[in-house]
Amino acid sequence: MRVSGGRIGGLLSVALTIGMTLAGCGEEAERFLTAPASRGSIEATVSATGTLNPVHMVEVGTYASGRIESVEVDYNSPVTEGQLVAKIDPANALVRVQKARANVLSAQARLMGAEADLSLKSEQLERQEALLAETTVSRDRFESSETAHAQASAQVKIERAQLAEREAELEDANVNLAHTEIRSPVDGIVLSRNVNVGQTVAASFQTPTLFLIAQDLRQMQVNSDVSEADIGLVAPGQRARFSVDAFPERVFEGIVRQVRNSPISVQNVVTYDVVVDVDNSDLLLRPGMTATLTIITATRDDVLKVPRRALRFRPRGERSAVSSGPLRRLWVEKEAGLAEAIEVHVGLGDDEFIEVSGASLEEGDAIILGYWREP
Repeated sequence: MRVSGGRIGGLLSVALTIGMTLAGCGEEAERFLTAPASRGSIEATVSATGTLNPVHMVEVGTYASGRIESVEVDYNSPVTEGQLVAKIDPANALVRVQKARANVLSAQARLMGAEADLSLKSEQLERQEALLAETTVSRDRFESSETAHAQASAQVKIERAQLAEREAELEDANVNLAHTEIRSPVDGIVLSRNVNVGQTVAASFQTPTLFLIAQDLRQMQVNSDVSEADIGLVAPGQRARFSVDAFPERVFEGIVRQVRNSPISVQNVVTYDVVVDVDNSDLLLRPGMTATLTIITATRDDVLKVPRRALRFRPRGERSAVSSGPLRRLWVEKEAGLAEAIEVHVGLGDDEFIEVSGASLEEGDAIILGYWREP
């Protein structure tokens, strides 16, 4: 976990004071390096690296196979939904459409023949029924006519089903023909073009990606890898700051939108993807840029704080170990050369400072950081 918070520029170097430990018999005393307890803001942060990506990105492929006849857009070309971006030679697709249309006509003709036969068999059955009533025809003859009518009726149903199948094949052929014209599914900008005129694409086993289109580069996101040790501190809605190498002097800001639960394990190092929304109205940020990210997990304003290194100081001869936990010990130079220990409660901290509170500590107290060493 890396932390950085509100800093008071040059506080330590400006506020350093030198105390002198008065020794008996005129001996030269040791001097303390001190800094005053001060009030200010502290931010606890988590650091990570990530990559800038468009919020919405679409891979444009093709269901049709064939030779690329034309390419209508290039890198960075703005496109609108439905705009033609490339075209595949439609010759093969047209042949399939014509064949499917011929099959439909053939199926329609067979259906007409089956319906005519059914009409004939219906008339014959009616005559056989009338003759049977007058007992001028045998029942066997009537039943044969009845069977022939049933078979003709079934054949009509078969031909109708086959016609529907041929019509579906024609529709499929028309769809494939339409897919020879590759159109943008969204409004956006072309990030990459992976096809050239004359190239042959085959969509038999896997749909090839011809174009990569970002829907809106004015809204982007940082996909960052946060270690498993720090992920518990990160939550949606937290503020974040980041920088990119292209603009080293500028700090960009964003908001954590999502903490994804899917772990990413690389060489037994587990991280989680934290998505940070970024406003890119000025279009300075580009997809693929590496972002050095700082997520602000907690903030405290107007708190009493001291340099972190003060918690590690112990006077020479002091045998007690450095304390840990919320209750810690500080050493304060109350008078010149005199070090006094006070107990304080610690709170939020950043790289340089930590929040402290205690009845014996006041703003401006000279907190001992160590012994002064002559340069």
